[in-house]
Amino acid sequence: MLVYLIALLALIIFLGILSLDIPGLWKFGLVVLEMVAVGKIFEKKFGFSTEMGFVLLKSRKGLKAVEQLAGYSVFKRLADVGTVLAYGLMGKVLTPQHIDWKNLLAGLALLALLSLIVAPSSFYVLVSVLKGDLPQQSVSGTASQLLQWVGLALLFAGGLFSFVLLSLAFYAFVVLSATVETLFFGAPTLQQTAPGGQLLLPGINLPLIEGVLALAIVLIVHEGAHAVLARMGKIKLKSAGIVLFGIIPVGAFVEPDEEELKRKNRKVKTRVLVAGSAFNLYASIPLFLLFLTSFYLSLPLFITRTIALAFALNFIVGTINLLPIPLFDGYHIIDANIENKLMVKVVSYITLIFFALNFLPHFV
Repeated sequence: MLVYLIALLALIIFLGILSLDIPGLWKFGLVVLEMVAVGKIFEKKFGFSTEMGFVLLKSRKGLKAVEQLAGYSVFKRLADVGTVLAYGLMGKVLTPQHIDWKNLLAGLALLALLSLIVAPSSFYVLVSVLKGDLPQQSVSGTASQLLQWVGLALLFAGGLFSFVLLSLAFYAFVVLSATVETLFFGAPTLQQTAPGGQLLLPGINLPLIEGVLALAIVLIVHEGAHAVLARMGKIKLKSAGIVLFGIIPVGAFVEPDEEELKRKNRKVKTRVLVAGSAFNLYASIPLFLLFLTSFYLSLPLFITRTIALAFALNFIVGTINLLPIPLFDGYHIIDANIENKLMVKVVSYITLIFFALNFLPHFV
């Protein structure tokens, strides 16, 4: 009973902070402090499991559904096609043992669909929501045909992994150039440079309820896919559950037996690791169609906004998660498939530097 009272009190304080007439960065800082304190109380007083400040609510409920889904072999093919979505033609080189020509062609066709329709729409919708609005009609790409064809060729060659990594690198050099001009020549270039990345936080820069619901959809799809492919690879699942930052749901997780996963061959490892991003990308397509349909059905704004965020975040999270950063699946995928571990670490460190540079303008 006491734990529910503490959670209720934390919710009241959280809503009070959001209602304060102070800058968003201050609100964010106060929320972080509150949720860290709540997490510590849950850990010390009630014995909840925690990791890096996050509360893990573990349970074996839901694993029965995972077992049932693991009986459908189509999920293996979808994971293999997902490898093509992630790495394009490079996926055939990276994981040649389980990418046949059917998977390759299906993956390239889906890459074209995602890049020409879903990707530009997802970014447009997300920017609109961050500005506190939604597009009032269906969205369409505005890039020139030449840029579209160049982008498509890049996607076919290296998949969404290469596209997002090169985009991150390009803007990192833009920020680095602006930093040099500001530090050595006194120009206000860095202050005038927009950040290349944005943390997405329900209640801060996303609508609270719609943001939490959309992220829940993203995480259920992502972690559910990992779980199903793990069981198809005969890997034991210890538990599953929800990740809380204080009282705010920020994720979901499955806990496979890490030792069993390490002993599996590359094919099984890759399927398990790529499944999360792959199924986020798959989910973005029907959600995008549902979002377009919402304009004709005149659904309530709350529902339309939730669908819009769910489709946009599934695509963006699925793509960003392919980056070779240790906390992301992308790092573990290349680590499982590249023998030269020094190369893996170098690529990872360089990507972390690019990632940090993209966020640097936030702090100027």
